Amino acid sequence: MMKYKTGLSFNFSHQMPWFADFFSATMLPTPPEMFDNINLAPIDLMLENDVLGDCWEAGTIKQAILNKVLAGAPPPRFTNADATRFYSQVTGYNPLKKGSDQGTDMIQGGNYWLKNGVIDANGIAHKIDAMVAIQPGNVTEFKLATWLCGSCGMGIMVGNRQEEQFEAKEVWNFDANDKPDGGHYVPGMGFPAPNQISFPTWGGKALMSYKFYERRCMQAVAYLSFEMLDAKGLSRQQFNKDQLLEYLNAMPKG
Repeated sequence: MMKYKTGLSFNFSHQMPWFADFFSATMLPTPPEMFDNINLAPIDLMLENDVLGDCWEAGTIKQAILNKVLAGAPPPRFTNADATRFYSQVTGYNPLKKGSDQGTDMIQGGNYWLKNGVIDANGIAHKIDAMVAIQPGNVTEFKLATWLCGSCGMGIMVGNRQEEQFEAKEVWNFDANDKPDGGHYVPGMGFPAPNQISFPTWGGKALMSYKFYERRCMQAVAYLSFEMLDAKGLSRQQFNKDQLLEYLNAMPKG
């Protein structure tokens, strides 16, 4: 039995734009071979994912924190209570209702985040402005989305072996004999070394190999927030907001 919680609910029936249809190599510069955002923001937060299946809410809160830091702003503060409230708003979780802790669908959650935002400890809503699907297991596409958006969400299958690797601070490697227990959401935040993707989870930071991502990623979504743009409307890579809006106008908004 796993010590930590997972909680991702996979639903593959949603219709949404694909990253490859939204961005292309001809529109964007090539990402650097190595980059990493995971140490830029205070994201070593459990946010109740040791007792609740709110991995999606915990992960996206960390992305919201990073977005503000990427823009050069102070990191917003989130508490366990904020994470639980977000989980309840997105999924209908009720601590008094047995069986309501059923996890989150990445697209359903993303639609809520798009329309309503996640509220921090000061009552400020942090929203995304678009979301696009990533081909699961495609490292090149995931890397481009992570570089462009600051982070990129993935739904992966995990089991006891990943808990052991996490606590031992080992890279999560794929083992065909390791049987996963369930779905888990984590946001990729960088490519700090060859064959490594960095991500926060369970109150800490971890790394996974490309093969683990390729074999265990079941769903991936890039959540784009303009909160990561600075006062000039530019990302750290000098990506222009107005140019991005041109492409966003044709996208469905939830």
